[in-house]
Amino acid sequence: MKLEIELIREILLALENYSDGHKNYDVELLYRNYPNLNKWPYLTVEYHIRQLADGGYIYTTEDYNIGYIIDLTWKGHEFLADIRPQTTWERLKGVMTYPASVSLEALKAVASTMVQEALNRKLGLHP
Repeated sequence: MKLEIELIREILLALENYSDGHKNYDVELLYRNYPNLNKWPYLTVEYHIRQLADGGYIYTTEDYNIGYIIDLTWKGHEFLADIRPQTTWERLKGVMTYPASVSLEALKAVASTMVQEALNRKLGLHP
């Protein structure tokens, strides 16, 4: 299955909104309670959650079978912070399809660079 970066972002946003860092969330509960996830089939969402866990972006109670979702990891919080601004996200979406699909790590690096450049401009550190 191809990773859908738009779905990755929606899952991270949903977890940030629903998680308290302690309570465990069933994938189906998250799917039902976060309407933006309903744009994709349930099994696709479940697959992407498994990939986020494997990549170290979210904590789950089990390794392969997901079990329950607990929260975003530090890595997940950092990535979401970089892709949360809509202006950044819109610019990144143009990058994701050129020249072909882009890996999550590559996207993370580009998003981080974009945020750093914006901060530098704001602080007057770039001409």
